[in-house]
Parts: sequence; C-alpha cells; structure tokens
Amino acid sequence: MTDRDFGLNYVPLMAQIKLIVGLGNPGKKYQGTRHNLGFVLLDFLAAQANQKFKAGRGEYKQSRLDLGYCDLWALKPKTFMNRSGLAVAGFCNYFRIAPEEVVVVCDDINLPIGKIRIREAGSAGGHKGLADIIRCLNSDCFTRIRLGVGLPPEEQPSEDYVLKNFDSGEMAVINEMIENAARVVQTLICEGITSAQNNFN
Repeated sequence: MTDRDFGLNYVPLMAQIKLIVGLGNPGKKYQGTRHNLGFVLLDFLAAQANQKFKAGRGEYKQSRLDLGYCDLWALKPKTFMNRSGLAVAGFCNYFRIAPEEVVVVCDDINLPIGKIRIREAGSAGGHKGLADIIRCLNSDCFTRIRLGVGLPPEEQPSEDYVLKNFDSGEMAVINEMIENAARVVQTLICEGITSAQNNFN
C-alpha cells in the first residue's frame, strides 16, 4: 500500500492524528539500543519524507513530516526516557494538541522481538516512558505502537537489557519491524486503528 493507491480526492479517515512521538534516550551513547526504537522509527519516517529533526521550543527535537498521505508533527524528547512526559506535554500544550490526537512509539520487552502491538489507550504496562506521558498529560487516551524487543536473559535486569544494542543476528528482524511500523502509521491515519490492529497486531 502506498500513497499512490489513493485517488486525488482521497481524504484520510484519521485526520485528527496530529503528532507522532518516538521514545528514546538522547545522545550517541544510546543510539541503536533497544530502548531507542521510537527514535529509530521517526528517523525512518523523516528519511522517507526527506526531512530532518531540529531543536524545538522545549526539551525535544521536532520535525514536520509530509508523508504523502498526511502531514503531521514528529517529536523526539530530549528529557530521557523516564521524563518523556515533560517534553510531550509541553509540545501538546503549545500547539493545542489533545491526547487523542497523539501516537506514541516505544519498545516493549514483553513482546517477542519483531512483534508489533497497537493499542488505542490503556495503562503504561510497566513502561516508564509511557507512564510519565500519562502522568503529564493526565490522560491515557493516546494511541501507542509498541515494538517488541524480547525478554532479557534471566540473569540480566531489564533496565540494563534495554540499554544494550541489538546483535547482528537480530538486525534483519528489527529492520523489517521498522518498515512494518511505518506501514502501521500509514494504516492508522488512512484506515483507522481497527484496520491497523487487524493487520499488524
């Protein structure tokens, strides 16, 4: 499915989505780690739109992405994972974006590596970045795209595991998941969450 599959008169069904947030930790130290998959997806989408991220008014990097099928804001918090809500709430307050108009992308250790899960609302499920966004927005009514990174080995704390890089044998699965996640974004906006869940969950 591409934007060319839609006619000139096509109007997206999910035009209310105004912002996609990718979660991660800033700095070269954390590039390529499991916890930074939200950043990876946003970088992938920005490359597709031939756009780059720049410093915003708050503790975040922002970009305006024309993806062909929609035009929306993209946000990468610079507040580190556990304080992600501070950046998201600041951006949403400034641009008057409601929680229901937000999509958040994050890693998930409770999903097998390569698995994607889309949810319309709900709890943080143990993810501290999501928990902080829920706290700062005072709402859990935002869509989340969770990208599976698999459970850590029994002897390794999850806090350490998510800050590790993927090994070479995992990268093919990760690259395929990122491409599929980009399709999830398109499906969410153009066809709605039910279609995205039916096709990718």
